[in-house]
Amino acid sequence: MIIFYTSCAREELNGTVDDIPALPPPAYISFYYSTDGEIGVEWEPVKHFGLDGYVVYMSSGGNTNFSKQSFLKQNYFFIDSLSYDSTYYFYVATRNKNGIESNPGDTIYTKPLNRYVPPGIRNLGINAVSGNGEKRIDVDWSPPYVSDIAGYNIYRNSTVFFEPVEEYFHARCDDTFFSDTSGLIRGKTYYYLIETFDKGFLKSSVNSTTRDLVMVEPEIIYPVNNQILIRTDNFIIKCYHPILEYRLLICDNSFFISSEEYLLHPASVDSLAAVPLNSMYLDELKFYYAKVIAFTGFSAKPGSYSAVIKFRVKSE
Repeated sequence: MIIFYTSCAREELNGTVDDIPALPPPAYISFYYSTDGEIGVEWEPVKHFGLDGYVVYMSSGGNTNFSKQSFLKQNYFFIDSLSYDSTYYFYVATRNKNGIESNPGDTIYTKPLNRYVPPGIRNLGINAVSGNGEKRIDVDWSPPYVSDIAGYNIYRNSTVFFEPVEEYFHARCDDTFFSDTSGLIRGKTYYYLIETFDKGFLKSSVNSTTRDLVMVEPEIIYPVNNQILIRTDNFIIKCYHPILEYRLLICDNSFFISSEEYLLHPASVDSLAAVPLNSMYLDELKFYYAKVIAFTGFSAKPGSYSAVIKFRVKSE
């Protein structure tokens, strides 16, 4: 009888691959970008079957005290949100498939100075809101594609053509949303310019002027709150801006979920618009809620709204 003996390969027993040597560090490390608080490092790829990736180390305290920044498969590294005035040191090591790192590669250093004017904002939106005693203008935007933005200067005027100068400076903020409640007058249009500034106080060019109208709130003149109506009655709405869009909302809940909408067409400034009750499908056993919303045309969101009233209908 012949007995065969088998054994596991050594790499299966210890989880390593014995014939992968320690690899050299990558050569020709250099900076492909270094400015405005952002640094890009690149190096020549190591071509070896045992390569698992690269380990990037950085120090801001001189050529010591390095900390691991990233493990990468590609032969480049990018980091942002750094100080303009600090010097940063880098080296790269290779790691083989056994998890063994090479010796450190060459150390290089740079200072990402503030050189370029930042780009302007993106996706600017505006919505003036008035109702229930409140009036405000909400302005929002997306930040530029850079990491060293410190904030935004907001300029406001009541005419379309103006420059971003001290006379029209209105506010400074570090967020991408600004709610303006200062000195607003109903029935007046306000215009805005926004510029970015970076941590070195370099300023961008401004966006195109954006605007919105602070509306006078519409009013439901008839019916009054908690009134019982007959089907021949009309809703009477006071509208202040004839060029704008008004909608009467009717709903069986005060949250106006799945409400019916009726478009109003005011004939002139401070005019009355009527909506016949007999054009509505209303249940005499239910309470209903009504309000009017208005749109300026500068935003898809409502710009003004009336007080909410509650009512019922009955047969004559």
